[in-house]
Amino acid sequence: MPSPTGSSLLRGAAGIALGAVVLGTLVGLIEAWARTNLHFSVDNPSTPALVHLACDFVAALAGGYVCALVARNPKAATVLAVIILIMALAYQTGPSAPGEPSWYRLALLLVGPAGVFCGGWLKGA
Repeated sequence: MPSPTGSSLLRGAAGIALGAVVLGTLVGLIEAWARTNLHFSVDNPSTPALVHLACDFVAALAGGYVCALVARNPKAATVLAVIILIMALAYQTGPSAPGEPSWYRLALLLVGPAGVFCGGWLKGA
């Protein structure tokens, strides 16, 4: 099996970095919008949580797609998905928002990595 060349490793690293930047930027924009428009409440906690998760999935999908596009290899998105999973695991240790549904943090563990993986898969298809 041939070893990867330096340029393909560099492309892979650049794809992972740029995919993470795209994902992070989109999630940041979503967070800013959600803070002003969506609020967890005891009366209806699921609706903003579901909208937020859907937006996070789209951001992760875009990040995975850009990662695979720049790296020219959809497998680079798998590496980014693992990085996002580790970050989501670290997020589990923080405090919950008032009115946040109990299932929301578990869903975050699945949505981010799944979106990144699907974005890479879409680029590879």
